[in-house]
Amino acid sequence: MLELWAELQETADIERIVECYDKEACSFWGTLSEDLRGSEESIRDYFQRFLEGKRFKVVYLERETIVLSPEIVNVSGTYRFENVEDPSMPPISARFTFVIRKRGEGTWRFVTHHSSRMPENGFKLPDGMKR
Repeated sequence: MLELWAELQETADIERIVECYDKEACSFWGTLSEDLRGSEESIRDYFQRFLEGKRFKVVYLERETIVLSPEIVNVSGTYRFENVEDPSMPPISARFTFVIRKRGEGTWRFVTHHSSRMPENGFKLPDGMKR
């Protein structure tokens, strides 16, 4: 499912990207969004803005998969978006979590997708806090 989603980012096929998300129950925080999205329309709106005239190659840097049940899988890690048409554009590095659910007809869909940019200057704890 993650490989398909990545391929669709590179082709900028917004309708097929939207189909990756569960229509009945979905929570989506886009990498560059300030809004929590859940409807098909709001997810489409995000990708229309995010991909506006661009195509991105998604490079998975690390992934950890946890099988929660035969129908639910959690995948977390980091990825990088590289602009296919303008390599001079700095890549967008982000961390992600996908919760993927197997539907009754055997297809898998994202029920949760959270993505946030990596901190540019590393992570610094407030004074007095320890890692």
